[in-house]
Formats: sequence, structure tokens, C-alpha cells
Amino acid sequence: MCCTNGVAADAPSSVTLELNKSLVTRFFAAFEQTITTGVPDPQLDTIVAADYVQHEQGIAPGLAGLKAYLTRLHAAIPDLSCKVTDMVAEGHRVVVRTACTYHNAKTNQTATDITIDAFRISGGKLAEHTNWSE
Repeated sequence: MCCTNGVAADAPSSVTLELNKSLVTRFFAAFEQTITTGVPDPQLDTIVAADYVQHEQGIAPGLAGLKAYLTRLHAAIPDLSCKVTDMVAEGHRVVVRTACTYHNAKTNQTATDITIDAFRISGGKLAEHTNWSE
């Protein structure tokens, strides 16, 4: 069946879109907790798929690779803090813009990086992520 009232039969409902956005919001809360403490937040296990795909060099595949990366990120930039400033959901994808602040040791000033993160959700968990930074 192609369409019902002009909507593709497999199109996510507005409830699904809100659940997907909630999942990404929960991810950023767990991300923030992990980069603040250096200890992976146990919530990551309920949010991120075990076979999570990260399209960024230096991050090993899977949930374990993500946890290891976040632990290294805390060690490298212990005062890093990221806030979601915009979020859009379409289909099984959620895209966010974040503002991340930290102390830049080279300039001895507070720096802010703007990042665009794109997530794909599958089976109620984050399955794939890519990002672009300024």
C-alpha cells in the first residue's frame, strides 16, 4: 500500500517523531553526564544500539567504542559542556545543532564550537551518527 491520505504507509507518526526526539535528548543527557564524570552513564545501554555506527575517525564501532571515546573526551577536555540549541525529526532521523563550550588551553579563553549531529534511529535506539563541526 503506497499512501493513505497522502502519507506513505511506513511514515513515522508524530508520536514516533517525538519519541525519536526524546531518545536523542536522553542521549545528550547521558553524553553530558559521561563527559562530566568520565564514567559512562548506564543510560547509554538503553539509548544506543550495541552495533552503533559512528562516522567519525578515532571512534571504534559499537556502543563500547562510543563509551571509550566519551571517556577519552572527558580526559582531554574535562570542562566540555554541550547544549542542544535546535532539533528536527523527519522519518527515522533526528538532526540537532549543539553549542559546545570548553576552556581552550592554547588561547586561555572559553571557546564555543557549533556542531550539527545527525542520528538514525532503529528499533528504538540510536543506530547511526555523523556530525559536522565549525
